[in-house]
Amino acid sequence: MPLTTGHPGNPIATKWGLMIVIAMFGGGPSFTFAEDLESSLAIDTAPSGDDGLWNHSVLFQDHQASVIQRFAITGRYHYDLISLDSDVGDLRDEQVRRFRLGFVTNLLDHFTFKSEADFDLNEADPFYQSLTDTYLQWKPTKRFKIRAGKQAAGFTLDGTTSANELITMERNNLSNNLWFHQVFIPGVLVEVTQGAWRYRAGIFSGGEATPEFGTFEGSSFGLFNIGYDFSEKWGVREAMLNLDYVYQDPDAQNSFTNPHEHVGSLNFRYDTGRWGFRSDLSASNGSTGQSDLRGIVIMPFYSFNDHLQWVWRYTEITGHDENGIRLNRYERALEPGLGDHYQEFYTGLNWYLHGHKLKWQSGLQFVELSDRAKDGGAYCGWGLTSGFRISW
Repeated sequence: MPLTTGHPGNPIATKWGLMIVIAMFGGGPSFTFAEDLESSLAIDTAPSGDDGLWNHSVLFQDHQASVIQRFAITGRYHYDLISLDSDVGDLRDEQVRRFRLGFVTNLLDHFTFKSEADFDLNEADPFYQSLTDTYLQWKPTKRFKIRAGKQAAGFTLDGTTSANELITMERNNLSNNLWFHQVFIPGVLVEVTQGAWRYRAGIFSGGEATPEFGTFEGSSFGLFNIGYDFSEKWGVREAMLNLDYVYQDPDAQNSFTNPHEHVGSLNFRYDTGRWGFRSDLSASNGSTGQSDLRGIVIMPFYSFNDHLQWVWRYTEITGHDENGIRLNRYERALEPGLGDHYQEFYTGLNWYLHGHKLKWQSGLQFVELSDRAKDGGAYCGWGLTSGFRISW
C-alpha cells in the first residue's frame, strides 16, 4: 500500500471499505458469544455482555452439534489520517491501513480452523495481498493447545499485541526492528498454562516468503517464551511478565524474517483498571550484515473512564554498527534509509466506543534518527496521526 506525499489518499477506498464493513453488520441472525475466539495474538478486552451488532458476524452456533459448533465471519478495517513535517519533507495522506476478511469455525469440540486474507483497498491492483491467519488449532484442555499453519509468531512487547489491541497508532519501532516484518509465518506453536505460569514454544519457516505459505527454501527459527501472571496475586486487572527468546539460523533466503540470529525481550504489562504501564527491554545479535541492536520502550497510560484513555510512550534504539535501524511505516515513506540511533516521544488519546472492537485513536509524536554514515537515513520531525479501528 504505497503512500503519497503532499496530497490526500484515495477516498474511493474509504467509501468502499466502509460499505463492506456496514454490510457485514447490516443483517443476519443474532447469537450471543459463548467464547470470543482469539486471533494469533489478541487478548480480548472488549466490554463483556451483549455484543450487539457484533453478534451478526456469527452465522451459526450450536454447542450441542457433533461436527460444527460455531461458524463466524472475521475481519478488521483500520483507516488512518497522516500528517508529517520533517527535515526531509512532508507527508499528507489518508489510507486504509488494514482490511482483512475471513472466517473461523469451531468443530469436533476441540478444534478451531481459521483462515483470513489481507486486501488492499488503496490501490486494489492486486486487491488480494496475502493470507494472514490460516491455521488449525487443537485445544483438548484449557491448559494446552497446539496450532499448525500460518500464524503470528509473537515476541517483544508489541510483537505479541494484535493490531486490534494496540493502544498507540502504530507498534513501537523497537518491535518493528526486531520482530519479523512478515507478521504471519508458517509454523507450529505449542502453548501450556500451569497456574500463573505460561510457556510457549514453536518452530517456524524463515522463508522464502510468498503471499501464502512460502517456498520453505530458507532456514527456520525457534521461538520460546516463559511468562508469569501476577494479576491475581496483586489484585489488579493485568500484571504479566514475559521473557521471549528467538534463535534463527542465518540464511540469505529468509525473506519472512529480519536478519537477526538471536533476539531476547523482557517485557511487562501492568494495568490497575485506572492506570498502568507497559515496558520492553530488548536486544538482538544481527546476521548477514545486520547490526546488533538494543533498545527500551516505556509506555504509561491513564484511563479517565471506560471510554477515554491517555497514552505516553518513549522509545530508544541503539545500533552497534552503522545503518542498522529503520524508521517506522509513515516516516519511512519520507526517508527509507537506515540509521544507528533512534528516539521517539509519543502522546495520544484513545476513544473506546466498544472496547478495542470499535475505537478512534490519535497520536502526536516526535521522531529523530541519527546516521553516522551520512549516506541517507537521518530524520527529524513531528507527526500527527488519527485513525478509526473496527474488528469483528
